[in-house]
Amino acid sequence: MIKRLTVDEPRPPLPPVTRELLERHLDMLAGLMHRTGKRGRLLLPVYRRVKRELDKFNEDEALMDDARRRATAQLKRDGSPQQ
Repeated sequence: MIKRLTVDEPRPPLPPVTRELLERHLDMLAGLMHRTGKRGRLLLPVYRRVKRELDKFNEDEALMDDARRRATAQLKRDGSPQQ
């Protein structure tokens, strides 16, 4: 039996958003869109949103990698982080 949560009960935490989770959801949506034929177009807004989130996730990761490379290079050059 499924237990229903009331308004006052704390909700379980959501899993972290990862690249793999976003990719899995895009795959699931793509399959559903394919199977439903012309009606699959109704899912385009959802697909577009998940795709944008994946693109943003990848861009953020690339920027963090760039920042780490710069910080490491600075440490090698100067011997200490810039204040």
